[in-house]
Amino acid sequence: MEISPDRGTTDPQDYIAQQTTHLTEFDECLVRRWIKQITIWDDHFTVELKSRLKIDIEG
Repeated sequence: MEISPDRGTTDPQDYIAQQTTHLTEFDECLVRRWIKQITIWDDHFTVELKSRLKIDIEG
């Protein structure tokens, strides 16, 4: 599955799972397309995607 600017994707997890390598460089366009919000807490941070998926990352 590819992300196309005119079509987009509704499931980022499917797209990520199909990738054969890890991301090695920052892609601002991709970040702006998928990330809704990043919340920084005292002991972790939460990344919320536009698909409503929330990921807590220990820090």
